[in-house]
Amino acid sequence: MNVADMQALLKAAKHFADAAQISQTASDKLSAVCDALTPFQSMEISAFASLLHQAEEYRRTGVLPVVATSSRVATKRSRSSSVESAKQIEPLVRQLQDLYSVVHEETVGFGAIDEICEAIGKLPVADVRAVAGAFDIKVTARTTKKQALEEIKRKLTEQKGSAQRILPIASL
Repeated sequence: MNVADMQALLKAAKHFADAAQISQTASDKLSAVCDALTPFQSMEISAFASLLHQAEEYRRTGVLPVVATSSRVATKRSRSSSVESAKQIEPLVRQLQDLYSVVHEETVGFGAIDEICEAIGKLPVADVRAVAGAFDIKVTARTTKKQALEEIKRKLTEQKGSAQRILPIASL
């Protein structure tokens, strides 16, 4: 299910609400919600939910939430267990995928790319490779941490840049 499906459900609910003669204010608010979902129509509903959680955290604290390991913990252990690694990698991969799906939007700056790359950079090299691999970047045992991070940043930056290059064409 994606946001477009949710938007269609809300529009249908608005039609029922209008038929039930709800107040004009309530009808306008429901229309505004439906319209606000338009830029996110192609997003998966779970990615959109994650984006809303991040937006709420940002609204509340002024800080974009990025899951990161403490550098002290990362340097203390020489090699993380697979369970610990999975707990760290999974949210970062999800955040990468969520960011990738919205990075083309004007409201998302290059700082968001830098923040996620910084958080990933705090992981051990094996975990960075795992994050990169889960983000559909080809990695080998010889891929360095720096190379994997550069590829992640390149992929996000290209996605943002390609959308910005296309935007003026679309407005013609």
